[in-house]
Amino acid sequence: MLVNFFSDARLVNAYEISFSYRYSAKYESGFRERLDPRFDVIPLRLDDEGQFIAQICRWVPWAAGIVRVAGRILLLRYWFVLTNTIRLYRILGRRVPDIVHINNGNYPGAYSCMSAVFAARLCGVRRIIYVVNNVAIPYKSLRRWLDYPFDSIVAKAASLFVTASRYAGDELKKVLRLPAAKLANLHNGIAPRPVTETRVETLSRLGIDLHRTLVGVIAILEERKGHIVLLEAIRRIKESGGRAPLIIIEGEGLQRSHLENFIREHALLDDVRMVGREDHIFNLLNAVDIIALPSISHEDFPNVVLEAMSLGKPVIGTRLAGIPEQIVHMETGLIVEPGDSDGLVLALQQLDSDTKLRLRLGQCAQQRFQRKFSAETAVEAYLRLYQNLLAS
Repeated sequence: MLVNFFSDARLVNAYEISFSYRYSAKYESGFRERLDPRFDVIPLRLDDEGQFIAQICRWVPWAAGIVRVAGRILLLRYWFVLTNTIRLYRILGRRVPDIVHINNGNYPGAYSCMSAVFAARLCGVRRIIYVVNNVAIPYKSLRRWLDYPFDSIVAKAASLFVTASRYAGDELKKVLRLPAAKLANLHNGIAPRPVTETRVETLSRLGIDLHRTLVGVIAILEERKGHIVLLEAIRRIKESGGRAPLIIIEGEGLQRSHLENFIREHALLDDVRMVGREDHIFNLLNAVDIIALPSISHEDFPNVVLEAMSLGKPVIGTRLAGIPEQIVHMETGLIVEPGDSDGLVLALQQLDSDTKLRLRLGQCAQQRFQRKFSAETAVEAYLRLYQNLLAS
């Protein structure tokens, strides 16, 4: 969404923008690669509990466990909230903005975002938008209960909280006890990136057979993404003597060896290809017939669903978080329950055997994307929000 914002002439021309972010070499590289900003960009060297402890552990590896426990006992993250608040206050105080827009992952996510709220209020900023891009973490641990006083201040100080999905909004409302007037649901949008290869070129480069239905899974290799549930579905199709589509798994992560072992143990080497990280992901999206995202937990409003829809691909997703707000069952794709390998078997067989259904769902998905999830539509919603806040 930040790339959408800063690439949109309406926003850049209407407002004087200053963009600050917590510096890391990786973030800096990615930001500069995708944008050539025409406004102030301020990388910030903010303190972070995790980075601080990781650095100490590198210096004294044998003391890693002690350092982590000490960090929790001494409540280091709150000291860093304080020091970061002071730093941000000095920056914001140079020229107090009309609107502060804070972009976070889940809640509480990055504690530097708490600092941004506190600093903005201390500077007298009256309009603070706090965007939460995942599902809020409830008070189920002592660590989260210790956040409660800070959460209460954030809930009162921010003017408005924004989530991409209604599901994430409902969860945030419960955690922070927000009144309905303090919460808005604005869908994220994406700008499709160019396809630089033909379908034949992509599949030939990857050594993939063109004569089977191709199902792409584009996700980090983590348990929450549900790859193993999809592989179990393929195993069941094969054992029943049915025809299985070819599964193409893109991505890297901690689950790679586990997935490779499952593929070998169940003789799925001819039915599943793991292609690692694909730099030009839209080439792969364009080359497959179906996208599957069998997530079982920790999702909100996944971009890959929107990316697939933008190219007219039907998506098999799970009834989890904001995914049902993206996919309309039997209209733009298919929805199954999280962890339901039997449901995945039926969905895969249905789309594998019915080319007309695949094409119809894909066409409807593309139309829905253009109506609701384009970058232009998403930015326009935020522009209206800014205007309403400035007028109030």
